[in-house]
Amino acid sequence: MKLFFACLGIVVVAGACVLEGAHLAAYVQGPALMIVVGGTFFFALSHHSLPEVRSALSVGFGDGAVGVEDGKRHLAVLSTFRILPLALGGLGFVLGLIHIFRNLDDPSKIGPGVAVALLTPLYGIIFSEILIGPLLNRLSARVDAAEGSVLQPAEPKGGLLTLCIIGGLMALFIVLYAIGQ
Repeated sequence: MKLFFACLGIVVVAGACVLEGAHLAAYVQGPALMIVVGGTFFFALSHHSLPEVRSALSVGFGDGAVGVEDGKRHLAVLSTFRILPLALGGLGFVLGLIHIFRNLDDPSKIGPGVAVALLTPLYGIIFSEILIGPLLNRLSARVDAAEGSVLQPAEPKGGLLTLCIIGGLMALFIVLYAIGQ
C-alpha cells in the first residue's frame, strides 16, 4: 500500500507539470543526473563499503525489528545518502552558473548551463527528501520500537536548500538579462 501511495504521489506531481504545459522530457538532463546520482553513489562508497550500503538499503526497505547497534550503522549509511545529494545539487548549481557565465557572449550556449544549474538542486531534493528521507524515518522508528531508544537521523541543513533556490532565481535573472541584450 505504501508503494501505491508513493507512485500516486509521483503521478500527481508529474500530472501537475503536464497540465502546466511542460513536457516531462524537459525535466530529464543527463549531466545533472550524473552529478547527483552518480556523485552520491561514489562519494557514499568512499565513506561506506558496498556491503554496508546494500545492508542499509535492504533493512531500510524491510519491515523487521532492528537492533540498536545495527540501526546506528544503517542510519549512518542512509544519512550519508541523504546529505550528499543536497550538497551535490549545490555543486551542480555552481557548475551550471560557471557554464552560464563562460557563455554569456553566446546566448545559444546558455541553455545547458541553466539546465544543470536548475535541475541538479531539483534532483538533489528529490533523491534526498523523497527517496531517502522516508527510509531513514522508517528505520529510525523501527529501531526506537525495538529498544525504546531515541535515534535521530542526520538532517540536511536548510541553508543549502535556500542557497540553491536563491541561486536558481539569480541564474534565471542572468539568463533573461543576457537574452534581452
